[in-house]
Amino acid sequence: MRFSLIDMLICVACLACGFVAVAGIAHWLGCGRLSVFHLLLLGYSLGVIFFAVFTPPIYRWFRLLPLFLPRCPHCKKLPGAYRITDARWPRQVVACSLCQKPIELWWRKPAQEDVSTTMPSLLLSWPESIGRWQLVSTGEVSDA
Repeated sequence: MRFSLIDMLICVACLACGFVAVAGIAHWLGCGRLSVFHLLLLGYSLGVIFFAVFTPPIYRWFRLLPLFLPRCPHCKKLPGAYRITDARWPRQVVACSLCQKPIELWWRKPAQEDVSTTMPSLLLSWPESIGRWQLVSTGEVSDA
């Protein structure tokens, strides 16, 4: 999992918005002040929903890396890092730090003729901020 300072600030902002929204809704409904337990429970829940809804456009707009990078289709392991060998938006060709084999990562849905047939291609799907990857083409995947 990749978690940088900007990710933490975005996460804290979403949770803070969740707490403020819960407190505001409770006041608007005339419930008065909520107990700490209810404020935490409802605030965290709403903050997680805010994170899932509002962060994908932020990550797309600023072209931030998602929190989870994909497993290597070649060695089937989660590497500590990927080495970028070619980067032209919306695609990156990376090499796994464990097996050194190339993988094509797509940040937007590619045209079928743009997808490589010689290496595995993975597409980032919603929510982009989390890092859900789906296989677009298998290319030449080894069973090693």
